[in-house]
Amino acid sequence: MALKAALYIALRARKMTVADLARRLGIDDRKGARLIDPRAANRLTSLEAALSALGYAIAIEVHEKPAA
Repeated sequence: MALKAALYIALRARKMTVADLARRLGIDDRKGARLIDPRAANRLTSLEAALSALGYAIAIEVHEKPAA
């Protein structure tokens, strides 16, 4: 869900529509709309490709908790 929200924010920041994104990705508008639909399942690779097309990268970090 966080990646879908990030994609939506990135689209708005770039003043782009879902149709613009779909054209960049070479997919139809319906598939583009599913990328930001919170009810639609998407593969991480699809969301990564969409964010990458807008100039963003995904970073995931894991940190060890300090001992108590």
